[in-house]
Amino acid sequence: MRYASRCLALATVLLGLASPAWAGDGPVVAMFEMENRGSEMKPEVLLNLLDYLSAKLTEGGFQVVPQEEVRARLKDQQTKSYKECVDQSCQVELGRELAAQKTLTTKILRIGSNCQITAVMYDLKKAATETAATAGGPCDVERLIPAVDEISKKLCEPLKRAHLEADANLARFEQLRQKAENEKAELDRMKKAWDIVAKIANDESLPRKMRIQALDDFMGEFREQTAFVSEAKKIMGSLMQGNLAVRSDPPGAEILIGADSVGMAPITKPLDAGEYDVEARLAGHTPTRTRAKLASGERVEVVLKLEPVAKTVESAKVAETEAESEAPAKPMSTYTLVGHVTFWSGVGLVALGGAGLGLSMSAASDFKAGDIVARDTSQTWAGVMWAGFGLGGALLITGVVMWLLPEETQETGLSAAAAPTADGDGFTLTLGGRF
Repeated sequence: MRYASRCLALATVLLGLASPAWAGDGPVVAMFEMENRGSEMKPEVLLNLLDYLSAKLTEGGFQVVPQEEVRARLKDQQTKSYKECVDQSCQVELGRELAAQKTLTTKILRIGSNCQITAVMYDLKKAATETAATAGGPCDVERLIPAVDEISKKLCEPLKRAHLEADANLARFEQLRQKAENEKAELDRMKKAWDIVAKIANDESLPRKMRIQALDDFMGEFREQTAFVSEAKKIMGSLMQGNLAVRSDPPGAEILIGADSVGMAPITKPLDAGEYDVEARLAGHTPTRTRAKLASGERVEVVLKLEPVAKTVESAKVAETEAESEAPAKPMSTYTLVGHVTFWSGVGLVALGGAGLGLSMSAASDFKAGDIVARDTSQTWAGVMWAGFGLGGALLITGVVMWLLPEETQETGLSAAAAPTADGDGFTLTLGGRF
């Protein structure tokens, strides 16, 4: 096993020397550690298999982000270990931060006595799986090397096909450049040439240099201002953009480029060549800014360090908040208090009137049965009943009005008085004031 691992590492180096002229100039791929699903392979063997696959992909034309840079990014994000970034959302986020165009996830699965290696390539711009490949054999590193070869071949096949098609189209473009007999033929030649060049220029799987060269040749050949030339200039401008990567310390600050907020750090923003004011803002910290200069096709990284706001200011804010929370509750107004007392007094008098009604009816029943004394008792309780109901009802209404009366409309001068009627059989309630 140790001998096979050494051979695998040597093969990785030799593959890098045997790459074709355009190798490593294609789409940028961020590879993640091979996930072990039940195999007994040692971590260093899995790492060698991954490095071997990385070399094969580079040989096939991809640009592979070094594993050291992937781990450094994870460390910046305070990830506990490299193995924790196995879910797709984590890998997509990290791939975009690394300015990669694609991510590659690999797994080794033990099924019986055999091992299967799976690889899934995810396109970050399309947000969809682009291609996948599987291969396997006995769970032995020497037997799995051919499986890695097969997987790399499947993954590189679309890229190789795109290169061959681009070479064929460029050959056709060269032929069309030689044909221009008259004005009509020239326009037709321009249209056919643009169909070919536009296909190359818009194919993100091709190297940026190849796409720029095709556009440059087209604009050099056809100098007349037409819709085709205008479109070529537009695409050329987007290809000549650079990438401005911004990080903040501590992370999570809002990033402004010029006067526009572009998101939270860390973030990578494609921009035209030029100079830009970059500012970071974070709650509890003093904003900081810098100026970044970006060239065409260049990737510039800026780190903005934010200092905490002075503790004296923070302490003053905390003290002010505590003082507001400890402020005593507003006391109940006099009208509301009197309303409470009046209302509940009315409830008590109504209850007394109810008791007088019951006793009056009981005494009246005794009078009908022949008890002469019961007549006076019945009249007495009847008076209590009317007094309780009348005065209690008036107090209930008065209490509700005073209780619910808004404070801003309450005025002094409210009065209430009760007196017996002239015949002595009832009470008169007088309520005065302004509401």
